[in-house]
Amino acid sequence: MDGIIKSYYETGKIKFEMNYKKGLREGKSTFYYENGKISEEGNYKNGAQEGLYLWYHEDGNIKGKGHYQEGLIQGEYDEYYVSGKICIVANFIDGKYNGKTVYFNEDGSIKEAQEWDMGILKNKKTIVNNKS
Repeated sequence: MDGIIKSYYETGKIKFEMNYKKGLREGKSTFYYENGKISEEGNYKNGAQEGLYLWYHEDGNIKGKGHYQEGLIQGEYDEYYVSGKICIVANFIDGKYNGKTVYFNEDGSIKEAQEWDMGILKNKKTIVNNKS
């Protein structure tokens, strides 16, 4: 199967569009909320996520972003509150948490900090009212 596949909500608005080449996702894929705004978008190569992938809140603000290589998340992943403030900063190697992951309260204070080693949680520190 080659070409663009599209799906629609019952309202007639587009739900998603994906490119295929030789039966595998290839190129840009985009998913939409029923209000017409993009919910997520990213690229695929040989059926696997590749490059920057973005997720959005329904209002259009970025919800999350991460980079993929051969279908596995790599490097820094960031997630945001609807307000646009940072919610999570995590690091990955070959799709596994690695290094520091920090969860933030919406006011910017740290809620929790974790230390990972290739998918294994090594240390976790929960902060209550900005006190550990």
